[in-house]
Amino acid sequence: MDAEGYYVEQLEKEGKNNFELAVYWFERAAEHPPYPWYVDHLIGHALGKRAEQARMAGQVEKEIEFKRRALLKWEENIKKISG
Repeated sequence: MDAEGYYVEQLEKEGKNNFELAVYWFERAAEHPPYPWYVDHLIGHALGKRAEQARMAGQVEKEIEFKRRALLKWEENIKKISG
């Protein structure tokens, strides 16, 4: 297990994993100029990273859910950029 995975696991054991809360606030930030497309990019990247972590932990359902959310976020980002 890599260091990042270890810390995520420790936070989850302590009930302190605030990933969903962080995504919520990133999405709220994406609603305001000047750089909403960049925030959407960060959210999509973070969701993709969580999908990879779930895959490595053998959590197939979570992996699929994070990938689905990441793809939806990337599609939303493309629509914002293209106007």
